[in-house]
Amino acid sequence: MGALLTAASTTKLELTENKWKITGEQYRHPGFKKIRGECILSGVASGGTPLIGVVPVVCRPGGVQSFGVMSEKGPQRIDVSGDDQ
Repeated sequence: MGALLTAASTTKLELTENKWKITGEQYRHPGFKKIRGECILSGVASGGTPLIGVVPVVCRPGGVQSFGVMSEKGPQRIDVSGDDQ
């Protein structure tokens, strides 16, 4: 499974140690950028288990937010929670 999101000039997002890895130099390292109060996640990672990384406190939602993304396996869902999980 992999995820592709885009945004210009981001702060790197630390990946968990659950076998997630950067997909290649031609792709952006997973990261985030806060623009007008909204956090934009971007980048490509592949190969891991459910927890990709931990979103910085300044970007965490009040509850759980779910987003649809495309991968080489078809549509996937990414959940972003307000805690460190």
